[in-house]
Amino acid sequence: MLEKKIEIINSKTGLPIVQIEHEGKIIPIHSKYDPEKEAERILDTYKDKIEESDHILFYGMGLGYHIKLFFDRYPSKMASGYEPISAVFKECMANAQKIELPIDRFAYLFTEEHSEQTEQNLAEFSSNLSQKILLIVLPVYEKIAHKEFETFSSLFRSMIEGKRLNLYAESSFAKRWSLNALMNLNAIFNTPNILLADHNPFKEKPIVLVSAGPSLSEEIENLRYIKNKKLAYIFAVGSANKALIAQGIYPDAVLTYDPQAHNHAIFEEIIEQNIINIPMIFGSTVGYETIQKYKGPMFHFITSQDTISPYFFEKTLPTLYDSTSIAIVTLQLLYKLEVEKVILVGQNFAFKNNLFYSEEIARYDEEKKEMTDAAVQKKDLSDSYLVEDTLGGQVMTNKSFDQMRQEMEYYIEKYNISIVTNATKGGAAIKGTTYKPLEELITEELTKCVVNEEWYKEITKTSLSLNSKKIGDLQKGVSSFVNQYEAIINHFKTMSLSVHNMNQNQIQKNLEKFDDLFKKFTNNVLYSMVIRPITRVYFEKLQAGTRIIRLLAPTQEKAVRVIYTYTHYLNICQNVYKEVAPIIQSFVFPALLPHTDWKEYISTSGVFYYEGEWGKQLYDSAEEDTEKIEEVEKKEDGQEQEIEEKDKKEDKVSIRMLSVETKQKNAKFKFRFSGTKLALYGKNQSDETIKLRIMVDNKITTLKIEKSVDEDFYGVLLRKEFYKTTILKPGMHQVTIEVLSENPNFLFHAAEIEKNERAYHIHEVTSISELEVGKRMRCHYTASYDTVGEFTGLGNESGNHLPVEASAEPDGDFYFIMVDDARGEKKLIADRNIQNCISWSTLYKSGIISRKVFFSKYPNIQIGLMTGGSLSNTDTDNDWDNYIKGKDLLFFIQHLSWQNEHLACHPITKALHILLRGNYEEKDISDYKSIGTESNVLDTIGFLPLAIILD
Repeated sequence: MLEKKIEIINSKTGLPIVQIEHEGKIIPIHSKYDPEKEAERILDTYKDKIEESDHILFYGMGLGYHIKLFFDRYPSKMASGYEPISAVFKECMANAQKIELPIDRFAYLFTEEHSEQTEQNLAEFSSNLSQKILLIVLPVYEKIAHKEFETFSSLFRSMIEGKRLNLYAESSFAKRWSLNALMNLNAIFNTPNILLADHNPFKEKPIVLVSAGPSLSEEIENLRYIKNKKLAYIFAVGSANKALIAQGIYPDAVLTYDPQAHNHAIFEEIIEQNIINIPMIFGSTVGYETIQKYKGPMFHFITSQDTISPYFFEKTLPTLYDSTSIAIVTLQLLYKLEVEKVILVGQNFAFKNNLFYSEEIARYDEEKKEMTDAAVQKKDLSDSYLVEDTLGGQVMTNKSFDQMRQEMEYYIEKYNISIVTNATKGGAAIKGTTYKPLEELITEELTKCVVNEEWYKEITKTSLSLNSKKIGDLQKGVSSFVNQYEAIINHFKTMSLSVHNMNQNQIQKNLEKFDDLFKKFTNNVLYSMVIRPITRVYFEKLQAGTRIIRLLAPTQEKAVRVIYTYTHYLNICQNVYKEVAPIIQSFVFPALLPHTDWKEYISTSGVFYYEGEWGKQLYDSAEEDTEKIEEVEKKEDGQEQEIEEKDKKEDKVSIRMLSVETKQKNAKFKFRFSGTKLALYGKNQSDETIKLRIMVDNKITTLKIEKSVDEDFYGVLLRKEFYKTTILKPGMHQVTIEVLSENPNFLFHAAEIEKNERAYHIHEVTSISELEVGKRMRCHYTASYDTVGEFTGLGNESGNHLPVEASAEPDGDFYFIMVDDARGEKKLIADRNIQNCISWSTLYKSGIISRKVFFSKYPNIQIGLMTGGSLSNTDTDNDWDNYIKGKDLLFFIQHLSWQNEHLACHPITKALHILLRGNYEEKDISDYKSIGTESNVLDTIGFLPLAIILD
């Protein structure tokens, strides 16, 4: 606290001013002659900078003459005051009315009652740093409060820099954090939370936390010894796994949290070498591509940037703070796991021997535009300097590394962690740790065998209940968002047309109505859980901009500013909705559905029998021209300039969603199901209302579906409920849906029934004895990449249907359709390619070519491949021509062309090149012939099995 003797005197113009004692002299804070003229000179000096800024922070208020003038000149700008001398602050408040200083116009007012208050004050002010801040210092304060101003300036610069980095991280990753959390929901629901597991294998056990710093290379043999003797668990973070695996050392776990799309490259060796016994512990906002590609056991933890996963659980979940380094996140995790000790290896936070990483790790050189070795690059040396190292000398680091070190020190102090030993030779010294070489730790402390290498097998899925009400709230939020958004926009349009004819009372009522509409909008679960976190930087700016608007009287100016300010933010929200709505429809709801009382059958599952002209509709987000989210600011010349783009290519989630559409009157689809509930989803893609007839058993319902929303503006909405009943009698039901309208454009997406019930194709049977030509039986198939898998569950519903365009690692159901019964053999053909990325050679080696028995219960059922004829068309007496192309072309159109597009199956014919038939290489031909080599492993070539049932 700065204590000074002050006195109030009158200036020559009769206005009060403050004088202060400083170093034995009495110094006036304002001009003794005319403080108002002095205020004009100060503001004139800053005129251009003020006009470019959003928020002015006045350091050194005095009695506030210059601040009063600022409020008069700039009624639409924000200002805060900071007076370090508490006695002066009191006089300023006491004289405010006399000099007409509007205290209620300040966003913040600060003074210092004690020396530690500077940091507290600036921490409170930091929430405004998303704005353009201008600091104006009353000149005399650099003299009369020199020490205090130096402290303030240093903290203010540091705060600005920290906020700048935070804003960069948030603007770079805000969308990614949320998109990843959405995409990873299924993994979160189906993997154990490592912090809530029923068994903690790491409690009171030593952990070696291995990072990828240059010193790691020196510890390889020590780590090999620890691994072989099972002296401690080895946790690898970042790229450290690459160095370890290159040396034949498999870590006991790898940990990851980076939200970026390329994060999976860190585990390239593990993925490509098909190593499946190294567990991964991942943060819930990690790049979703990593989760999709990793094949080993997985466990998760929730990060502080995840606003989505915790929403669905009944129980509050433990959270780890997002940090600048995965090592810091892992340290938090190990603390919560109550480990005995943490030994840091390769945690340099600095360069060493001209290396950035451990020497085994390659990195990309931006100047050379190629992968190079682990050497320090030119860009790494910007902002570099020396710091103390673990050996008592000094080591070169840079700003980025040093910030990581300081953050690790912060968490060590925050949690009072006393169990961390730094074994990094020549790395930066880390406050709160003790240095001890790894060989000494092995000799003196790591003396027992403590590791269970299969620890991950002892942890079962954590039993956490989902809140079904919250799932319903999200579904309502998604469906109501567009209406809530349009209600505000339409209200603004009405206001804009008539605001110039409104009186203050009318303007106030319209603004109050907007407040109600905006409150409903922000209470929408989709907004609060997904959209607001993604738009957090823009929302902060919205809040800052509206603080000053609230102070204005209900005039036309206020109404116009409200409309302009909020419309800008709402348009950003609309763009985000356009991007996230399909993701929620395609990934989130299917992940949530098993936790509700419903289950889904998508339109291409094979359950539905279509009559009339129906075709597949493919929604592919990669082909969508998504609008950029951009921030636009008015510059001095009135021109709008794009200053930030937030629609980076890697932020886009690839969605491929098949639905079924018709443009034909009287087109129908039929199916059967058991249970008491039914919901149907689809949409009207035409400009006119569509009429449907829905017949459930003998009860007919006629309904209308209104035209869809503007998809260019809101994106493609893949789910919209158009029919629902929950009061059917128990038992089997027959369903027919018919399009009654002229010139329709109707898309059918899915049907939902009760969780424990089942839907059936109208020609489906459940036992072999019921089979006849045209009937079908359900079957399950599971396989890994380029491997023939297992056929099980004949006649049963064992899981969801396999995708009609096939996958490399299938795990789902399909139909065998009976096509012939002759010469003591029933022939059945799969209704889809059940697997792609599998070579003819793999099929041959498995025995499929010569037929193979898979069902122990049915030794008379053999699985093989169809015969396919030849390229010359001379051999037409083959399975493909007889059952797919030939006499039963209608069968192919209804049941195969939809499900074989862009794929071809392996016929049995084996020659130098293998014959392929089907829709290959995206050719618009229903039966395209080609040849391929037996070793081809492509996603355009699939396995379409034939089943033979011997009498």
